[in-house]
Amino acid sequence: MRRILPFLIIIFTAFSTQFAGAFNWPVIEPVITSTFGGDKWDSYGSGIEIYGDGLEVRPSEDGELVFFENMERPGTLPSGIGNFVVIEHDRKLRTLYASIDPVANVEELNSFTTAEIIGVSGGSGKSSKPHLHFAVIDSEFEQYVNPLLLLNSIADNKSPVIRAIGLGSESGFMTIEKKTVVKAGKAEIIAEIFDPCMTEDFYYTMAPYKIQLFHNGEEIFYLNFESLRYESGHAVIQSNKDLKYTDFYKDGGFVSLGEITLVPGDSRFEILVSDYSKNETGRTFQLTVIE
Repeated sequence: MRRILPFLIIIFTAFSTQFAGAFNWPVIEPVITSTFGGDKWDSYGSGIEIYGDGLEVRPSEDGELVFFENMERPGTLPSGIGNFVVIEHDRKLRTLYASIDPVANVEELNSFTTAEIIGVSGGSGKSSKPHLHFAVIDSEFEQYVNPLLLLNSIADNKSPVIRAIGLGSESGFMTIEKKTVVKAGKAEIIAEIFDPCMTEDFYYTMAPYKIQLFHNGEEIFYLNFESLRYESGHAVIQSNKDLKYTDFYKDGGFVSLGEITLVPGDSRFEILVSDYSKNETGRTFQLTVIE
């Protein structure tokens, strides 16, 4: 039997239920190659990336123009997200469309409907492939919201992957097998976890939606990629504690599932990972702890 942290009830945001499917996809037949919260240039990814060059981009909901930036205009400063448009909607939500080539008159328009084209996807941002960077901003609570919580779901039959599990301590790193003998003391549980791209034509490793770690049936780590905010210049995602990028992402594609004190005896661990389509992957392992 698993025991779930009561804190989860608090951090599960209203966006995942109240506003599910509230927004239209900004392009037709989207191919997602990067998900919210992914490892992006020493920070969490604040939106999703949709692959394609020259895809017509439309607002996800009717709204008003808030910001516009075209890097080709004289006097503009370089931007990692390239050309972008920000549109404000009801419920104090804003959508950002970046790495696009905006239509010629976009800055002259005050409002948009979902039928109007605001630009086409391209490569003006910091990326090796043409794409649209799409983000949702909750201006009331000053946070980024996972766009996949507000968009209609798309077909995905690929489960997340738990490729490797390890234990880090003062004595070094060791790979964890199904049954492993370790010494008592403090250690960090790390794992190589990712969600594969949703299409057969591409292979990208993306962030999943939810990660849980159980110790002898009790949940000791929880993370879901629903929202992030910036504190003192650092992106923070809420889990069973506020999690900075440097506390979660490690070298070699690994992520940290927290530190634990190992005491002599047998301990059973279970890692559960799920994606936005509720595909789930689990791995169990046992540690025999000795003095």
